[in-house]
Amino acid sequence: MKPASVTAFCPGHISGYFKRVNGATPGSTGSLGAGIVIDSGVTATVTRSNRTVIRVCCRDNNGNIREQVEGSPIIESVMKKLGVTASVITQCTLPIGAGFGLSAAALLSTLTALNRLYSLNLSDRDIALLAHEAEVEHRTGLGDVAACQAGGWVVRTGPGTAAPIQRRYDLPKPVCAGSFWPVHTPSVLCS
Repeated sequence: MKPASVTAFCPGHISGYFKRVNGATPGSTGSLGAGIVIDSGVTATVTRSNRTVIRVCCRDNNGNIREQVEGSPIIESVMKKLGVTASVITQCTLPIGAGFGLSAAALLSTLTALNRLYSLNLSDRDIALLAHEAEVEHRTGLGDVAACQAGGWVVRTGPGTAAPIQRRYDLPKPVCAGSFWPVHTPSVLCS
C-alpha cells in the first residue's frame, strides 16, 4: 500500500563567506566558501493530491504560526519538472529570508518527501542537483544545497553539488546566530 503522505527534514546552513562562480549551466554555477550546517531547518510534509498546493509556515518555539505564505514558485517549478502534484506544507522555526539557507532546506526536504511518496527512484545526488539548479535559476542560493546534504562545518572547494566538500564535526562550543531583519537574497548573491 502506498503512503498517503510523507514527511522529511533538512537542516539549514549559515554561509560564513562565499565567492560566486559562474558556470556554463545552473548545475556548474555555484560558490566556493565555508559555513556551518545548523540543527534547525525545514520539515516538509507532502500529501497526494491531484493539484499542487503549497503552504510555507514559520512557527515560533511554542508551535504558534508566526508567518504563513501560500505558494512557492521554486518548489512549484521542481514539481512541474518532475511531473507530480501534491499538497506540500513546509515548516520551520527560523526566520525566513534571514540567511539560514531555508530555501535550500525546503527544496531538499520537499524533494526527498516527493521521491518517497511517488517512488520516483531519484538518488540523493539527483535530488541535490535538482534543488541546486532550482536555487541558481530562481536566484535563492549558490552553495546551501551542497552544504545541507550532511552536517558539520563545511568548506566548499568548488561550485555545484558534485564538487568536493570538506566537513568537520569538531566545533568546540555551540554557535549562536541572530537575525535582525530579512536579507534580499538576489542582491547578496550578485554582490
